[in-house]
Amino acid sequence: MYHLTEICQRYWGEYLSEAGKYVAPRVFKAVNQTMACRTAKLGVSVYRCLACKERKVVYHSCKNRFCPRFGHRETQAWGEKLMGKLATMRHHHVTFTIPEKLLPIAYRYPKAVYDSLFKAATTVLKDWFESKHSMVPGIVAVLHTAGFGLKRHIHLHVLVTGGGTRDGRWKELERNYLTRLDFFRNRIRWKFEHDLLLSLFRGELGETTEVELKRLFIEVNGNRWVVTVQKGIYEPEQIVRYIGRYIKRAPLSEYKIKDINDGTISFECKDYRQSIGGKPRPVVVALLAHEFLQRLTSHVPLEGFHIVRYYGAYHGQVSNALPPQRRSWREIQVEHSGADPLVCLHCGCELVYCGMEFSGKDYAKTG
Repeated sequence: MYHLTEICQRYWGEYLSEAGKYVAPRVFKAVNQTMACRTAKLGVSVYRCLACKERKVVYHSCKNRFCPRFGHRETQAWGEKLMGKLATMRHHHVTFTIPEKLLPIAYRYPKAVYDSLFKAATTVLKDWFESKHSMVPGIVAVLHTAGFGLKRHIHLHVLVTGGGTRDGRWKELERNYLTRLDFFRNRIRWKFEHDLLLSLFRGELGETTEVELKRLFIEVNGNRWVVTVQKGIYEPEQIVRYIGRYIKRAPLSEYKIKDINDGTISFECKDYRQSIGGKPRPVVVALLAHEFLQRLTSHVPLEGFHIVRYYGAYHGQVSNALPPQRRSWREIQVEHSGADPLVCLHCGCELVYCGMEFSGKDYAKTG
């Protein structure tokens, strides 16, 4: 298996040397921390066996949301905790995708665009349940920014109940159906544009003028917004795993990386435009290292930005229970390997923590 750390170590310096290259501070931090993860640069915890004097060092995790080593188990724990809090009724998987012509403004002002997408999609769903059924649905919304070949593809995955609460009690809809797609397409387009215009008036879109923004809306409105609604299912575990797979790690699983030699990165991804038996076709994409890093780092999350949000009946009820209670490093290792890492392999005695050590030569401040 190849690792993203190895790719960064080989090609990051060359990528930065390109003339006119601007790299956001959060990207520097994410890449720097990823390369330092599980190395002496973050220091080591030292343990000793008092019986046989065996010495053991434990390397530290960088705890960056972009790091594939840190996020895998965190993502699994999030999904398990969420599944335990969902209402026992059907859940629909709904996606809302931003039109391609809005990507440039989303790249320049991501927070304003992302916030508008969250607000528009969830408001449309809540208003529909309120007006049609006098219910408050439970909604979990997750932002994804990567698509085929790691290209920018901003879309919102929404898990919404096939029913809701009324007078404090859960009630399921009789039909496994929400409403016409055209209704959602038209409503979210109008609501998104309204909210983004308010962001402009609040000064969140830089030097963009009202005339420029409205002209962009006219261009965008020539095409319909892409909205999909899947039939409700009673056990949405697979959907939860799918929508949550990149909330705490990079948008590319390392096992999909096939080759990193000769300045080219080859990785496997799913092409939803070509399906075999209803399933997306797996293809291998090859990119020059600088283009791969450009695409990959464009998905580094904004610092302090919540890419998972809870609304309606799930607001507070689920979000207060998340993130899940953190397990210790020792508990995780025992579960993963079946062996206690703090028990001496030679004499079976408990290892004693002695403190942390930093190498003056290797230490790097990754914050």
